[in-house]
Amino acid sequence: LQGLVGFSDEGGPLQSTLATISSVYPLASDAGGGTLTVSSSAHTSAQAIMLPEAASAWEDGGFGGATGQSRSRSNQVDTGPTALRYYDLDRDFQPGVQRADGRAKSGQSRIIEFPGALTANAARALANAAAQRSNAVQETLAWRLAELDPSIAPGTAVQAPSIPGIWQVAGWEWRERGVELELVRLPSAGANTAAGDPGILRAPQDYLAAPTVLRAFELPWDGRGSSDAQAQYTAVSSFGDGWSGAALYIENAGQLDPVGSTRTRSVTGSTLTSLAPSRAFLLERNATLAIELAPQSAELVQASPAMLATGANRLLVGDEVVQFAIAEKISPTQWKLQGLLRGRGGTEGVAGIGHPAGSAATIIDASLFLLDPAKVSSAATTVIAAIGRGDASPALATLENPGIARRPLSPVHPRLGTMPDGAIQLSWTRRARGAWEWLDGVDTPLVEQSEAYRVGIGPINDPLAIWETTTPELLITAQSLASLAPGSYGAPLWVRQIGNYGLSDALLLAVLN
Repeated sequence: LQGLVGFSDEGGPLQSTLATISSVYPLASDAGGGTLTVSSSAHTSAQAIMLPEAASAWEDGGFGGATGQSRSRSNQVDTGPTALRYYDLDRDFQPGVQRADGRAKSGQSRIIEFPGALTANAARALANAAAQRSNAVQETLAWRLAELDPSIAPGTAVQAPSIPGIWQVAGWEWRERGVELELVRLPSAGANTAAGDPGILRAPQDYLAAPTVLRAFELPWDGRGSSDAQAQYTAVSSFGDGWSGAALYIENAGQLDPVGSTRTRSVTGSTLTSLAPSRAFLLERNATLAIELAPQSAELVQASPAMLATGANRLLVGDEVVQFAIAEKISPTQWKLQGLLRGRGGTEGVAGIGHPAGSAATIIDASLFLLDPAKVSSAATTVIAAIGRGDASPALATLENPGIARRPLSPVHPRLGTMPDGAIQLSWTRRARGAWEWLDGVDTPLVEQSEAYRVGIGPINDPLAIWETTTPELLITAQSLASLAPGSYGAPLWVRQIGNYGLSDALLLAVLN
């Protein structure tokens, strides 16, 4: 079976397998002896045996007529194969198709389904040979011999006197009138051996399974959906190309309860340089940050000021949401970011502290996996686990920024006025979760159930005095100031917004003198 490298056999009757092979590599079967003999029926003209003259019969109407020979040609429309489907060696054994030469036939094409491994050149040659044989076998010849010739058997190539061409014995039968041969014409010339084209190989790459990189955190509420909803996410990724996804679990009392799975890679990693403290007021055009991100195929883009204003290029560094305007790739996994907007999403308090090198850094985009709040609690002790094919043990991550989605924002723009009688007038501007745009002529929405504030003096966790108000202002009389303990002088005055689920960070209003 010239050119055949491999053959896929799914079992079943041997006859079916032989028939499949014979559609491409013609076989001859001889059951005339004590055993069944299967052999190739491919022959050359040099191997053809010259038949003796046909033996005439003593009555008309018998095999071959009175002359002992008859020649016929089928008048059926050619239904020969037009193409061969096979397993292509040059395309990593993916299925390939080679079509026979010649004009396309009308009607539905017939394709030989051959489960053999071939090169494109061999497959095209076999397709041409099959089409050529289909045309040749439509011509048959009946020939009677007067005596038996042991060298002539099914599959033998023969020549007939005064009849051109090479014929093949398709069957024979020994009768009292002689040996009757059924012959079919063999193609007169070899099949076209024009080169075949295997096409383009788009084989998947084989990579080793890679370990999972995991980070879990809560993000500020973006203003969509219910203001009471938690916004807990995981960033699941890997630095290796062989990562194919991971199952996610929450750890409860030493047990791992499933919370979902993902095959989407998030873009996450860590900072390579420190990030200095910032007041988070303006776009810091010259501020830079170097980060290393997984996966290697991650691509960051630049953003105009207008794009930044609509939330483009958000990066969670530690507990701070940062936006960047310019991203420059310095290695397959390392980037240099420039033009930073700090303290986004109400995280300006963290921006004022800064971040050391090695802090976690994650791109905030649609690749993040949203956790079901019914299964995951918003607690600092919540631990998420991820298990992928390349993980010898689960990748663990403690939930960062717990509760930030429902925590009210701290007020801004503190103002202090001194009254003639010694009282002080404090005021501030309220902010609301999810309302990230300052719209002219529109009041800031009240996301909490009611508007309330707590004003204190001294340490935030152990204040010397506390006042509560339902408006963004407070008048502290001279008598109240005089009644404060002597240690209150030089202490900070601060305000916190009271929300549905807790208190905001404190805004410094003034320092008592």
